[in-house]
Amino acid sequence: MRASDWHGTFATPTNYPGGSSPSALGVGDLNRDGYLDIVVTQSTNIAISVYFGLADGKFGAGVDYPAGAKPMGVAVGDLNGDGWPDVVTANFDGGGYGILWNRGIVCGVR
Repeated sequence: MRASDWHGTFATPTNYPGGSSPSALGVGDLNRDGYLDIVVTQSTNIAISVYFGLADGKFGAGVDYPAGAKPMGVAVGDLNGDGWPDVVTANFDGGGYGILWNRGIVCGVR
């Protein structure tokens, strides 16, 4: 990731582990703390990894959530109008999709 240095250029990149085989990413404030979080699909796994944004502009360690069979694409948005961003994955196996409903913590996990 390259953050802006606020002078029209980018700062030195910061590398984050992307899991076993990252295939897509989405961005949204999943925990509504005012900092953007990154969602990364793990295409050879059945999970997404969420990297929560921190106040210093960096990201915490990834937290994995089950997401269906080989998620290849991801989108973040409030699907049910409850004010919490949900996560949708396009899954390679089975040709379907998965919805991770954000229940106010993240992705239905309390």
